[in-house]
Amino acid sequence: QAISAFVGQDTKHARYQIASFCLRGGTMMESLRACDRAWVQRLLVWHLTHWTVSARIQLRQLRHSLLDLARTRINVWYATSSHFTDPVEQDGVRYRLSNRDKACDGDGVPVTFSEFHVDGVRPVDIFNVIANAANQTTWDSSYKRMSWLQDDLQAEARGWLGIQKVPPVQVRSAYQWQVVDANFTAEDFWVVFSSLKNRALKQAGQSESRATHMKNCLTVFRITRSTTGAKVVRTVQANTHIWPLSPRYVAKQGLGDAVDLATRLRLRSRNQRQQDWNDTQVSIPEWMLEDRPCVPPVVDTSIRESLLERAASRLQQPVPSWCGQRRIRSSGEIMKLWRHSSPCGGAGVSPANVRVWHAEFVVPTASPSDVFNVLVATAAAARWNPLLHSTSVLSFQSGARKIRETIVLPLAARRLRSLRLWQAASHDLTTGAYLVALSSPATRRESLLMPGGVGDTLRASQCLEAYSVRAVENNGTLVRLTSHLNPNFGTAVHPDGLWDALSEKALVDFAGALNTEVWRLAGLRASGSLLLDTVDSDAFRLLSPEPADRNASETVAHTLSLDAEAWIEAFASLNLPSMLNASALSCPGCFEHRAAGILQLFERARATSSLNVTISEASVFLAGRAQDAVTLQCHAETLALIQGRAIDIITDLACAHLDLPNIDSNLPGSGFPLWVLVAASTATIMVILAMGISCCCCRRWQRRWRDRRGRAGAGG
Repeated sequence: QAISAFVGQDTKHARYQIASFCLRGGTMMESLRACDRAWVQRLLVWHLTHWTVSARIQLRQLRHSLLDLARTRINVWYATSSHFTDPVEQDGVRYRLSNRDKACDGDGVPVTFSEFHVDGVRPVDIFNVIANAANQTTWDSSYKRMSWLQDDLQAEARGWLGIQKVPPVQVRSAYQWQVVDANFTAEDFWVVFSSLKNRALKQAGQSESRATHMKNCLTVFRITRSTTGAKVVRTVQANTHIWPLSPRYVAKQGLGDAVDLATRLRLRSRNQRQQDWNDTQVSIPEWMLEDRPCVPPVVDTSIRESLLERAASRLQQPVPSWCGQRRIRSSGEIMKLWRHSSPCGGAGVSPANVRVWHAEFVVPTASPSDVFNVLVATAAAARWNPLLHSTSVLSFQSGARKIRETIVLPLAARRLRSLRLWQAASHDLTTGAYLVALSSPATRRESLLMPGGVGDTLRASQCLEAYSVRAVENNGTLVRLTSHLNPNFGTAVHPDGLWDALSEKALVDFAGALNTEVWRLAGLRASGSLLLDTVDSDAFRLLSPEPADRNASETVAHTLSLDAEAWIEAFASLNLPSMLNASALSCPGCFEHRAAGILQLFERARATSSLNVTISEASVFLAGRAQDAVTLQCHAETLALIQGRAIDIITDLACAHLDLPNIDSNLPGSGFPLWVLVAASTATIMVILAMGISCCCCRRWQRRWRDRRGRAGAGG
């Protein structure tokens, strides 16, 4: 059925579907028996060299792909003398060219090889000179400048912009990756430069305005031990775009440049040897030599994960046996309360045995998303929360948000207490439950005073404050909370006294104020408000911390304009949190534009089968474009989940043996030798001069003829 559905379709999607079906979960021969042999033979090569989600292939990186290509060039090609012209030698440098031109950036160019020895040094010394590309101009006179662009730890590669002098034409610029390999035991070292797959480098760097782009398809240095020191083999395949000059003609004149490079490299390597580095010390970061597992770039969310884990554990624990009930005045609902005692301290506050409060109540006629957005909006909390005097948002770190609160305490000569808190949040899209957690950082501070508040307020410590929010029957929302606060009273307050009664009242007052604020938010939504001034625009960042390596320049419009292959990569790199921040939504029409863009992204994702959009995810978008900030937040959360799958696909693509452009195929070169161009130029000049002289002679003859006729007419 899978095959018959795609018979007659010669598209990449069809080939992917058939190959995936044929190769999934079986051996090669089983696949050949299960599927049409001709189809499988046709598709097998494609399937094993392109990405697929269902059939996981061996994970490999850009570094491995380029090193494999380099080893093939030197270990296989260079070992076959019939591939090359006869070598020429000078000053201990052996130089030769490939018999045939090879494809590089659309043109045919020869592949050059040079070989020389460096006496009195170790291979690692030469490796350290070549691998330190920032200093390449000190030993390679062909380069005017070498500028670092970026490090890609995922690809295990370093990006450079090389400005190269290519006589007799102007300078050339090459965006190129550098990868290395080192076997210290066998003393076998490789340094590879290549402009293949360099789109990210072009986005990261800016070339000289007068420099023409060139393509360094492959430059390889291999350094090994020799009887007198070290041996260097170098191969170059580069398209410098020097038409009408022939690349092969220029390469034939390259012996002098190869000798100059060898002479300079010998000198630099001997200077490096005099530094007396040990046998394994290198001039590059260690990560360039590591065989790392190929996984998506890891984002540090340690604070967020730790805080949410503690909150979930505390809220799921059985509550203590003591239970009280209080009625919430604003809603008429019953609040259940539990309490017990436990030590709490930190953040500059001495540990003390204080109450841990648990409470549970229902907010009627309210959705969990409304309740969550009221609880998480720290900047506006002091407006409705009677326990807060002021709040401020400080920064984001490790997936959590650092905030500062000033709380109001009863029964204290100095009623204000300052709290520095980490805030984290999560949303289970399957159950619809939200979790909000806050906790003071576990750091010691010398002073118990918090400068910068109202006066110099005393510090307090919140060991854990957490809220669980989920829907219940009858269109209501159940809120469960826990609070373990050390108000820094010392021994002045004892359990089971007036402080407990006031704490109960404070919790009931908080619940009543929360009800009122949630209903206000729901009323604004019902009236058609966009809620831009009510909903915390950073709440989505708390719910879905942005992945690493976001592309700040990528836009929704550009992503949607791309074809089926490129759009997933662009979608995976979109910075969704930045699309929903306050500055991006505040201008006239911006909210509507963003909401429409989110919907279009979802529709494109749903049409992409490899992203596996679920029915529950699609149900979030049933009402169409978001009409307010709360709905837009839900849409963005769902899109972030789908984006996570896109990141996995792109990671598989990046980790798989890359489908590098074919630079091994034969392609006739273009252009002419210099003597032909000189001869042609000379002939052209001679023709122009001859034509000019002939024109002058013709005009002179015409004047004489007219003069002769005039005299003859006057004489008659």
